[in-house]
Order: sequence, then C-alpha cells, then structure tokens
Amino acid sequence: MLGHQSTKYHTFADPGESLNTHPLDQVSWLSKIWFSWTKRFIKLANTKGLASEDLWPLPRGSEVHSLAANFDTEYYVYKQSILRTFFAVHGRIFILVGCLEFLVAACDLYTPFSLYLILKGGNIVYLGACLVGVQIIKAFASAHGMFYNKVIGIEFSSALRHMLFEKALGVHSSKDSWIDEFDQTNFSSQVLNVSDIALVLHHMWILPLEIAAGMYLIYYIAGQAVFGGIAAFVAFFLLDCFCTTCQCTSWQKELIEYMNHRMYLFQLYLNSMDNIKCRGWESFCDSKIVSIRALEESSLAKFLRCLWVSASTVIVLTIFISHSYFSTEPAKYSIAVVFSVISIVHRLHFILNSIPKVVQSVVKSFRAIKTMHNVLLVEQIDETNVVTMADRNAAKYTRDQTILSVQDGTFQWSTSGPSIFQKMKFKVKRGEFVVIHGGNGKSSLCTVLLGEMYKSAGIVFVGGSVAYVAQTPWVQLHLSIRENILFGKTYDRLKYQKIIDACGLTMDFLTFPIGDRTEPTNAPNAKKVILTKAQEARISLARACYSDADIYLIDSILCEMDMNIASHIFRNCILGILQQKTILLVSNNPQIIECNYVDATICIKDHGVLSIIPNATRGKLPRSPVRRRKTQKDFLSMNLLSCPPSPHIPGRSNFDTKLVLPHESHENVFETCKFTCSHQTSVLPHIYSMVSSHSNLFATSTQEDEIFLPQERHLVKKNADGQNGTWMIVLVTFITISVQIVRIGSDIWLAQCTNGTSSQLPWPLKIDDDLISIPYGAEIDLGIAVYILISLSNCILTAFEIWLLLSLCQRQTFKQFREAISKLLHAPLIILDALPSQRLLSRFRDDSYICDVYLPCVIVPLAISSSWLASTFLIVMVLLQGLGAIIAPVVVMYIREICDYIAPVQDFHRMEQQTRKPLSVLVSACLKGCVTIRAYGNMQLLRFYHLHHQKIEENAKTQYAMAAVNARMNLLLYLLGSMALAVVFFVLWLNATISVSIIGVVVLYAIEVSMYTEGLVDLLAALDLSVKASTRLVDISTIEQEATRQQSTIRFPYGRISFEHVHFALAPNQPAMLKDINFEILGGEKVALLGGQCAGKSCIAMAIFRLYPLTTGRICIDGVDIMTLNEINLRCAITIIPQFPRWLHSSIREYIDPYDAYSDNTIFEALRKLRLASKVAAIGLDNPIKETNGVKIFNTGELQLLSACQALLTQAKIIIIDEADAQIESFLHQTLSQLCTQSTIIAITQHLDHVQTFNRAIILDHGQVLYTGSPDAAQEHLF
Repeated sequence: MLGHQSTKYHTFADPGESLNTHPLDQVSWLSKIWFSWTKRFIKLANTKGLASEDLWPLPRGSEVHSLAANFDTEYYVYKQSILRTFFAVHGRIFILVGCLEFLVAACDLYTPFSLYLILKGGNIVYLGACLVGVQIIKAFASAHGMFYNKVIGIEFSSALRHMLFEKALGVHSSKDSWIDEFDQTNFSSQVLNVSDIALVLHHMWILPLEIAAGMYLIYYIAGQAVFGGIAAFVAFFLLDCFCTTCQCTSWQKELIEYMNHRMYLFQLYLNSMDNIKCRGWESFCDSKIVSIRALEESSLAKFLRCLWVSASTVIVLTIFISHSYFSTEPAKYSIAVVFSVISIVHRLHFILNSIPKVVQSVVKSFRAIKTMHNVLLVEQIDETNVVTMADRNAAKYTRDQTILSVQDGTFQWSTSGPSIFQKMKFKVKRGEFVVIHGGNGKSSLCTVLLGEMYKSAGIVFVGGSVAYVAQTPWVQLHLSIRENILFGKTYDRLKYQKIIDACGLTMDFLTFPIGDRTEPTNAPNAKKVILTKAQEARISLARACYSDADIYLIDSILCEMDMNIASHIFRNCILGILQQKTILLVSNNPQIIECNYVDATICIKDHGVLSIIPNATRGKLPRSPVRRRKTQKDFLSMNLLSCPPSPHIPGRSNFDTKLVLPHESHENVFETCKFTCSHQTSVLPHIYSMVSSHSNLFATSTQEDEIFLPQERHLVKKNADGQNGTWMIVLVTFITISVQIVRIGSDIWLAQCTNGTSSQLPWPLKIDDDLISIPYGAEIDLGIAVYILISLSNCILTAFEIWLLLSLCQRQTFKQFREAISKLLHAPLIILDALPSQRLLSRFRDDSYICDVYLPCVIVPLAISSSWLASTFLIVMVLLQGLGAIIAPVVVMYIREICDYIAPVQDFHRMEQQTRKPLSVLVSACLKGCVTIRAYGNMQLLRFYHLHHQKIEENAKTQYAMAAVNARMNLLLYLLGSMALAVVFFVLWLNATISVSIIGVVVLYAIEVSMYTEGLVDLLAALDLSVKASTRLVDISTIEQEATRQQSTIRFPYGRISFEHVHFALAPNQPAMLKDINFEILGGEKVALLGGQCAGKSCIAMAIFRLYPLTTGRICIDGVDIMTLNEINLRCAITIIPQFPRWLHSSIREYIDPYDAYSDNTIFEALRKLRLASKVAAIGLDNPIKETNGVKIFNTGELQLLSACQALLTQAKIIIIDEADAQIESFLHQTLSQLCTQSTIIAITQHLDHVQTFNRAIILDHGQVLYTGSPDAAQEHLF
C-alpha cells in the first residue's frame, strides 16, 4: 500500500517521520508502551480533520497477503479447522492478551482489599503508594490488552475475508444457492462476529474466576453476609439475564420487524410518488406509516424499560441486612467493612452485567465460525475440467487450427444428477462464427466450455482466452461504466470509441448524467443511473470486445434489445470488430441462424443431443468498422462521450450515498450503550428556489459530519421550544442534582454512622404501642436503617431520572418522525425528484433508529456519568477542606483530554464506515459476477484478489489506528485517575486530622473515577453523532409543502381543458418536454393522444395534475387557471388510470376507496361493469392482501381496471387513461366511453385501432403538436 504522499500539514509531522512505514516498525519501545506515536492523529483531528491519506500503511506482517498466506498454510495443516488455525497463528498474542486481562482483573480485586487495609488502620503512605502503583499497572495492562485484542481481530478477520472471498470466486455454479444465502451483509457480519474472539474467550474464564475471588473477599471481610450476597447476586443475575437476553431480545426483534415493515411501505410510497400525487393519497399514506410507527413506538417503549434494571444498591443492602441477621451480637459495621464491600460489589455488579453479553458474543462467534467453516468446505470449480494451452498435451488439439473442442463429453450439474449432455462431440476452428440454437441446454453448453459443469467423461479443450457475455449480464454497481468496460485494462481512446459505437452505446452515454463516467446503481441518484437489461447487455458486450480475447461466448443477449439496436450490434460488432475472432452466439432468431456469414450452427435437441450443421456457402464478410479511417467527426464524438456536459439540477447531490446496511440487522442496544462505533410565472422561481434551498439536506456525508452550523442549532432549539423544552430541561437538571445530593448524602451518612455506636432498632421491626420488640433477638443499627431509607430514595430518584430522560427522548423523536414524514409526503414532486432516494431511506431508517434507540442509550449513561463525576470531584474537594483545591488541576487535565479525543473518535468512526462500504460493494458485486470473472481467466481473478486486498487494508489500517488511539486515550484517562488517587493520598498524608469516615468516602470516590470516565469520550462522540441524526430529521421537516387538502372539494361543471402556449420541463435547466402546446378539449369530448416514445404524451397528464410547474403558459379547466387551485383538491377532482399502477394498499377497498366514502353495493356495482366483481368477491373487499415473493394478486391490466372503478365511483368530469394494458385497452376505452358520457376522456395510446371511436386524435412529436383532428386521418401523420 502506498503511504500518504501529500505535502500539506507537515507542521504536525515529527522530524524524520515517514508515512510510508508504520511507526511500530521504527519507533522505540518507550513510544510503543506509551502509544505516543498516535499523537499525530490527535493534532490532525482537532485541526483539519482526519482523512484516509493521513493514515500509515499496516505494519510489516499485517498486510493481507502475508496474513492470508500464513493462515491458509496453517489452515490445511490443522485439517481445515478455523479455531485450531487461529490458535496456531495468533497463539502468542492470544496468551499475552489473556495474561494482561488476568492482570487487570487482579488489580481490580486488589483495589477494594487495599481500601480495606487502609481503613483498618494500615500505613496510609505505603498502602496508598501500592494502590496507586497497582492502578498504574492496570492502566498499561488494560490499554495494551485492548490494543492487542484489536490487532488479533483485525488480522484474523482480514485472513478470513480473503479466504471467504477466494471461496466465493471459486465456488461451483451448482452451489449458487450459497451465494443467495451468504450475501454481502451476512459475509461482513459473520466476520465481525469473530473480531473480538480473543477477548471473549478470555472473559469466559476470567470473569467466573473474578466473581469467585470477589465472593471470597466479601466472606473474608464481612463473614457470613456473603451467603446473602450470593443469593442476591444469583437472583439479580437471573433477572438481568431474563431482561436482557429474553425480554429485550424479543422486544428488539419485534421493534425491528415493525421498522422493516414501515421502511417497506415508505420505500414503496417513495417509488410511487407520481401515483400518490395524482390521486391525492398523501394523507392516506401518511396515516398508514404513522399507524405502523405507533406499533413500533409501543415496542420501543417496552424495549427501553429494560434499561431500568439496576441492582447494585439492593445487593449492598442485602449484604448488610444479612450480616446483621446472622450476627449473634448486634451489628457493628466498621468503615473498613462497609466501603470495601461497596467497592467489591460495584465491581461484581459490573461483571454480572457483562456476562450475558459475553455469553451472547461467544455464541455468535462460534456460530459464525461454524458457518464460515461450512462455507469454506463448499466445492469449488475443478480446474482440470478444461484443457488449456498451458497443458503439455495442448499441441495435439491445435494442429488443424482447432480452438474449441469437446470429445465424448458427458456433463451434469451435480455428481449424482442426470446427465445434461452425453458423449457430446464438436469442434470449432479459429476465427469461426457459430450460432447455438434450439431448446433447453444452450446456456449449459456455454458453461461446459467455461468448465462450470461436472465432467464425468470426455475432454474439453479451450485454446485461447475467453470473453463471456452471460444471458443475465453482470455490471458492477458503483463503478463507472467506463471502468466496467475497461475491466482493468489500459484506456485506449480510439479502441474504446470503436467499441462503444459498435455496441450501440453512443446515444446512451449522451443521456447519462456524466457520460461514461456515470456509475450504475439500483436506486435513483443524480450522478448515477439505473440501467435497463438491454443497456447492461450492451455494456457487458463492450467489456468483452475491449478484452480482445480469442474466443467470445455470447449468450442470448440480442433478444433483450430493440430490433434496430440488435441489428446494429450484429452488423457492426459481431460481424464487424469481432470478425476475426472465434464467436459462439446463442440465439433463436431465424435471421441470425440463416445468416450467410455464419460458419456453422449447433442445434440442441431434446436430451442434450447436438446437431452440427456447417454452412457450405458462407459469404464474404463486409468491411469491418475497425479498418475505417476515423474522421474529424469521430474525434468530436469521442470528446463528447468521454466528457459530456453535465446538466445542472438544483437540489441534486453530486456524491455517493452512504452504506445502508439495509436491512440490516441492528446490534443489541445493550452492546451499544457504550458507543462503539458517525417559465417565468410567479410560482416558478419560488418552486425552484425551494429545490435549491433543500439540496443541502442531502449533500455529502462529509458535510453531515461537520460541527453544527448556526442554522442547525436554531432548528434544534426551535424544535425543543415547541415541546416546552425549557421547563423540561430545568426539571431534568433538578432531578439529576437531587439524585447526586441523595447519593452523596447516603455515603456520608453511612460513613458517619459506622464511625461510632448508635441506638439499636429491632429487625424485623415489630411495633406495639411505643415498644419495639425484636423477634429472635435480631437487631439492626439505627444508622444503617436510615441509610437504607436514603438509599431507597436514591433508587427511586434514579429510576425517575432515567424514566424522565427516556420519556423526553421518546417524545421528541416521535414528534420529529411524524413531522418529517408528513412534510416529505406533502412536498412537491420536483423536490422529491431532487432528493436522493437512498439518503431519504437512510434518514427514515438509520437516523430514525439512532434517535429511537441509540440517543436514549447515550443520553442516560452520559447524564449519570457526567453528573456523578461533577458532583464527586466537587464533594472530594470539599471534604479535603482547604487542600482540596490541589485536585483542581487534575480535573482540568481530565476535561482537556476528554475534549481532545472526541474529534479523533468521531473521525475514525466515520472513516471506518467509509472504508467498509467499498469493501462490501466489491464483495457484493463479485458474488453476483463470479462466473463472469472466472470466465475471463486467472489474470482477472488475481486482479480482483488484489482489489479485495486493497479494500481490506484500507479498512484495516483505519481500525488499526483507531485501536491505537483508543488505547492511548484509555491509558491517559486511567493514569489521570491514578494521579487523582495519588493527589488524594497526598492530601490525606498532609492533613492527618481528617477522620477515617471521610477517608473512606474520598478514597472510594477516587477509586471509582476511572470506571466512570472510561467510556465518557465514546459517549460524547456518540452524542454528537446522534444529535446530528436528529437534526437531519428536523431538516426534513423544514421542506416546504404543497397546499393541504381542503374540506371543500372541486367539481368541474363541464371538463373543458385548454392549453395556452404551454412549455413544460421536468426539472430546472432541463430540455423542455412540451414546447408551445396550444389546443382545447371540449367538455365531454373523447380525445386520443398519440405519438412515439418521448413524444410528450404523459407530460400532458403531468401538466394537468400540476406535478411539475410550467415553464411558461397556462392551463385552464372550465376557464379557471389551474395554478390558482389547491393542488390536492385539483388532483382529487381528476381521475387517472396510470400506465404503471402500483399496489400500495392492504385491501381492495383501500385501493378503490381509501377514504371509505362508498358502500359495498356501490363498489360491487362498479366492479361488475368492469368484469372484476367475481374475482374481488372471491378475495374479499376488506381482506388483507400482501404480495410476497414477487407473486402478484392483480396484473397490470386488472390494477388499471380497479383504477377505472374509482373513476366510475367518483364520476369525475375529467378522466385520463395513460397507456392502458394491451389486453384491456379496447374494453376499457369502450366501457368508460359508454358509462361516462358526460366526462372528458383523454386516452394516451400508441395503437390506432383502439381510437377509432374517439371524437378526436392529437399527435405529439418531440413535445410539439403534430396533428389534431379526426382519428381516421391520424395514420397518415403518424407514419
């Protein structure tokens, strides 16, 4: 990997520092221990922000090729066992991590024991120095253990990614079901599940050992009270496991199901906004999404209740009560016992909370290992299926210019399956053109030549390089079309131009946003394009042609294309630039089969029998376009196609969308509480300015990760004020302060009451008048009783604080979502077209999930941790009296370090996501195109291996740097905690008058500071990212809307429509789709709109419905300018039968009558007239219908008839039929003409035989009226 070559920002580079070598390969051991080589990242992140070029390459030995080679060798040595190979490769570092984690656990247990010795009256200087030293050892051990665990995870996952990718590219074609199951999301998640396997395995034995040692310490300190503690631990451990692993998992699964259903509806509505706008269904769609959202919110409320589980205080109380009960004498609590037990219990409670997550991680890791083990055992292609020129016996096949040969071949798709071909025998010589036709087995013959089928007998010889164009063409998404065609080869301008001309791509490139640099995608985007099957086939053919191979296997692609395009390709490509090549073309086109230029045809009959017919009268091929001399016009064309003018569309993004894991399964929220993860009419300028003003909402991920702009702060403040946020903030602040006051008061009270004797109260309490008796002679100290009451109050206040914070987060996010979805659905279509759909999906899926789940899980622990730290530092300074000010510099250092590390954590999180996306995209593309990649030979396989290694290393070096920065951050924070502890002991040594009770409180707080600061930086970074996600939802709610639906409806008396000098475009600065349109349609007239593709017929309907603003001119209905009417009421007064209707509803009634305005009898009467009553009656008018697995209940024609049913119900004065399905077109025109005699009907069609009954025909051509008059004379003007 090349290092950073930029010459900028050398201010922050250390003298002699090289970005071409990793620091671990050149720095001193002292720098490695302190992680001081990471300081450069901190400076860059807090000045200009980190970028991928600022990172070092991976250390020696951590490159993917080294890791893969080492792991692959050991994998086969240890009999293909992933786990045994892991221990063999990473055994030493694994043992080191275990030793470091064991040392950390020992330090954690020594701390409360040391506190016990100090409070028992030991030498405070000696014991304090030992405790500080243990904390320093723990700091280094914890930081290095965490770092080396990440290193193991990075190296292990990199090796597994390579092996899985290599398996994916070599898996046998008969195992393609594995590719469907093991998609890119599963591919990535399985690897991520084993990234922390070293730490997880060590926790499996360290945590139980630590629990046992902690229990022994409690027994040593508090005696028999440990048994009550064990009972409490078991009880609350089972409760925690039940809540986290059972209830929370169930509720989270329910939450994800509702969210996926909501996103399915949202994506369906987003892709059908033209249908929704035309019918005025915005409010209906809004209500459907909100209803699903309500169920989701209910599940979320149940889910968040699990965060209330907290048992630490109750466990401490149980121990103390048990101690008092089992004591034969009245309970005498010493300070040493009280505070050491509190310290141990806090640590054990943290361990118990970790066990369910550790168990889940172990299960996930071993399940992932088992899955990957099964995947790695999947059968691969047998390279000996095909004899190539590299074989030593190849010479005997090439003596007579034979380039393809099959001799007595028997092939099947599986070893136990039936034979597809038996004793197949044919031969193709170099330069021959052979057409394969017939029944089943044509594509299978191609796979035989590629070596993709099982060969039980015979020999297959392929004497040259192969270029393969599959029947289902493969185009790599998110890679420019030019790069798809070049396929790793060097760009040759002349050769490239000839090929795209011959493949008929010239006009396509002119229509793409940025020519051949446009990236194909499966979702609309400003700089990308959704390719048709024909375009994908032509690009695949161009890729094959550019490869300059010897043999071309072209599998049934011409049938996907228009007749003219197919003829052009056959003449200019197959018979042109490929005329000197060996071609096997699969086609059943009789004209191609009987072509005089074909050398032979292979007819595949039943049972795989081949009939080879040579062409004895082969004609001379025409002159190839390759040899034609290029003219100046060709060079101009090349310049135009290579860099065409990019039309400016305001509001559209010029950048890629983020990775959307789509559906993706979100990780458990309990694992993310600690953040681990970033015309010139008066209305036109207003509309266009709306598009421009809202374009920044979806600009780039870089812009989204910037610090808040003042406008964003204003939006957040405005939204908070709308929810009476001021008094809510005051209430939360008051409750938080109260919680800390009660907590500190309880600890001080406990310290005071255990410092002397007090009166005894009976336990259990039994009051008889003024006399308190003591059953069984058990007693409890009065001070402890008061402490119990204060602690219970603290529990109640803490629970109320958490409930209040969760309620505020829920209330705010629910309101944001409902406002955003309502504003978006009611936004003008011109704005919706300008907003990238993937970004919108990300906003309402990922950002919504962040606001719903992650934001509360960040705010609650952040509020508790920050308030605990602030109050603790304040009370420690107060308790230490005048010398407490010495601790202030430590507090300042804490704040400085925390602030310095927020930006690096955010940058690394963003970069890790950005580098993971290209890796996932590459894996996804290769899983789908593995057969095509293999067909092009080993050089292409090696190229994709190298590309995959590059993507892995880009992601790995980000993770490597992030792990080192996190390790240094934790090291410094732990050392600062040790410094704070040392300062406390120094003050206690200076002031010998401080009581033992105060010493217990102060030392206990100083010990626990590191525990509360450990995840504070991650929480602050997560808060910033979560608030930005919330802000993006607020931004959507600022989109301007169309006019809302009014109660009073519009009823046109006649339905007369007039166009007056109308110019119409779909977007600003785009070519006009309608140019100076002038015509009038009388009320009740039946008019047919005719014309070819892109003639502007559908734009007439768009203009009438006001889906887009007019550039100039006006449209009047019954003399009223439609620009003066309410948009939604206008659209509801007109009925359209769309060309591509979409099923957006859960029942037939909702589709026909979404607002429940008509009775069942009225609806069925209309359905009978349209011949749909019987089918609807069989299904049920109100029964829920859901299309699954691509099975459609109604075809396109039937959906159009259901739309016509709405026209019959409303008896609209204007009915527009947009390209009715051929099966129902004549019936639909005739039925509506007979039943809607008073309505104006505009039928958009291309069939003259269906419009003879219409009053008039209007012919459009390139947006202009070519003819208007009688339908009988229309044929003369149409052809």
